[in-house]
Amino acid sequence: MIEKFGNSGLSKRRGGGWRSLGAAGAGIARKALGSKGRAFAAFLTDWPSIVGEETARHCLPVSLRFPDREIRRDAVLTLRVESGAWAAELSHSQDVVLERINGYFGYGAVAKLRLQTGPLPGQRTKSEGRGNPDPWEKAKASRPLTPAEEQKLQALLSEVENPELRASLERLGRQLLARR
Repeated sequence: MIEKFGNSGLSKRRGGGWRSLGAAGAGIARKALGSKGRAFAAFLTDWPSIVGEETARHCLPVSLRFPDREIRRDAVLTLRVESGAWAAELSHSQDVVLERINGYFGYGAVAKLRLQTGPLPGQRTKSEGRGNPDPWEKAKASRPLTPAEEQKLQALLSEVENPELRASLERLGRQLLARR
């Protein structure tokens, strides 16, 4: 898979303090994903345009594992699929999906799909009524940002020129700020 985040070049300052999300995000992507970090981060953002809106509503990339971290070819892409029916559909059309994914990267980055069935973020589960926690609930929970937080986030993002990276970092920033 991708390497552990470890010390991703983020400041070791104590007492918090703000850092540019653009600088932090680039460092994390570079450390975690290697030299192709931007391409793989964009892959997650561009998932609906790669596989199509309908398919993207029913499955999500979970992990990407390369047999050799240096070569970055022939990976296994694990997808979280909402139902067995969609898992069967994806299994049946695996060649087409792999062709689209590899066309996006421009080389044979992914050789195989591994499918896991389970709820996607934002979906209600059968267990919700029985008191069993939804494993995705933590990712879904968020609160609206205060005007001050919104202003600070926009100021930090003003330096990011790439629109896809900016959108991804904005979503990340909103999630992080909403947890405070």
